[in-house]
Amino acid sequence: MSNEGIATQLGELEQTCKTKGEKINIPDTYKEWKNKPKIIKWLCSEPFLFKIDLRDYYWISRDKLSSMQSNLLVSPIVKSLMAKLEPEQTPEKLTRKIFNDELKILSTNDQSAFFQLLKQRIITEPNNNRNYTLFNLALEEGFDCKFFYIEALSNVGKKKLPPAVGEALKNYTNNHPEFNQFINQEQKRKS
Repeated sequence: MSNEGIATQLGELEQTCKTKGEKINIPDTYKEWKNKPKIIKWLCSEPFLFKIDLRDYYWISRDKLSSMQSNLLVSPIVKSLMAKLEPEQTPEKLTRKIFNDELKILSTNDQSAFFQLLKQRIITEPNNNRNYTLFNLALEEGFDCKFFYIEALSNVGKKKLPPAVGEALKNYTNNHPEFNQFINQEQKRKS
């Protein structure tokens, strides 16, 4: 892939498909694809992607596409916001400011995409406390993200949750009793 996100090899393969009616002759360089009819069909379907910047799609694949929902294509705005919020050392006050100044003004779909991405990060990195902190602060700031958070916590499971997460969840059980299921019995007795 070139610096501009252009996959030059893709252009070579797409060229072989442009001669309609003729048998498609895949170059030997890509011999492992010759017996893959789905790939050949995809390569020959329009629009051709040779001249399209594919960096956004590579970003998704680098972040463990296999664990993400395949229909989740994250907008650059959401990616940028996540990049600002993910550093562990970001102060709480700044995190809240970013939530209120930048996340609140986004469309409902972009906000959902942000929380979907955050949910996936918890599932793929269950020991990263920052992701839980972001959900906790978002709840405190009034975002409608409880469903995504509960889904993430359910996927991780009570036994794998970092202890600090159970402690933090105790702050929300009065307003959100759904979180009680993630606080282990010993923590409940202490409170």
